Amino acid sequence: MTERATLTVALGPRPTGRRTRRLSAVATTAGAGVILLPLLWMVVTSLRPEGQVQAPLSFPPGAPRFGNYREATTQIDFWRYLANSLLIAVPVVVGTVVSSAAVAYAFARLRAPGTRWLFFLVLAAIMLPGEVTLLPSFLLFNKLGWVGSYLPLIVPAWLGGGAAISSCCVSTS
Repeated sequence: MTERATLTVALGPRPTGRRTRRLSAVATTAGAGVILLPLLWMVVTSLRPEGQVQAPLSFPPGAPRFGNYREATTQIDFWRYLANSLLIAVPVVVGTVVSSAAVAYAFARLRAPGTRWLFFLVLAAIMLPGEVTLLPSFLLFNKLGWVGSYLPLIVPAWLGGGAAISSCCVSTS
């Protein structure tokens, strides 16, 4: 029996009727509405005058006040905070995706003795709470001279995320 036939037997025939598709579209639209409602609320509230922020939502909203965004970005050093966030977030996301893809490919395609135990070790390291590795991580970063820099935030993402540092800290402590 082929894989497709096995799935068909296990799950039964897939309903393809017009009613099922319509019901699926309605459910998906309702779910999207529930998810997007807080975003709409936030945008509408951000465009209100200061005295009306606590008032209930009304549709259509009054005259939008786009000056709120100008005020928000000038009252604090918004652009510097945004640059700092991007300076950390972009390399961390890229490093996490690259290292995760490499590890996933290695575990999925490469066969070697001990691969299964190594996989369990990686899973165990991932399951460790951050609080367990907080002090060993600090001691490691302090010994490397990275305390006070962005390196402890960025480099672990390129080395397998928290799992690499966690397993390193557990084996050295």
